[in-house]
Amino acid sequence: MRTDQAVDSIVYTKPFRESVQGRLKAEFRLDSDKTPMYEPHNEDPRLRVYTIDVFLATPLKKEIKGVKYYLDDPSYVDPEGYSYDADNEFRQEIASYGDVEIIVTVEMSDHKYEQRAWLSNMLENGHADDMTPAIRAAIQRIRVN
Repeated sequence: MRTDQAVDSIVYTKPFRESVQGRLKAEFRLDSDKTPMYEPHNEDPRLRVYTIDVFLATPLKKEIKGVKYYLDDPSYVDPEGYSYDADNEFRQEIASYGDVEIIVTVEMSDHKYEQRAWLSNMLENGHADDMTPAIRAAIQRIRVN
């Protein structure tokens, strides 16, 4: 299934949907075997801390000044990232072992549009074109932790 045909389980607000016209996505960093890369968690080696890129796919990228990503969980030491890189879909690297709600704020002209999305849903959007059993298993691990 192509990305533009994939089901997006994120429920976008009307202002975000109409003004930003984008899809929130995330992708695992993959090794040469197309398996998500991770490090064991410092305090619990059973947990896998994945390296993930979150991003915004939109046809209006040239109208966007920047995108802020805020991981809405008190366990994150540095929960905020910001990207001005329209050419790379406003990518921001994060690390996570579990599902977290991400507050995405898109700055366009003199307006800010905010959207909340779960990391697991963003990963499903981002891997719609290359979903493998290893990626599906990693998303499930994220979802249950």
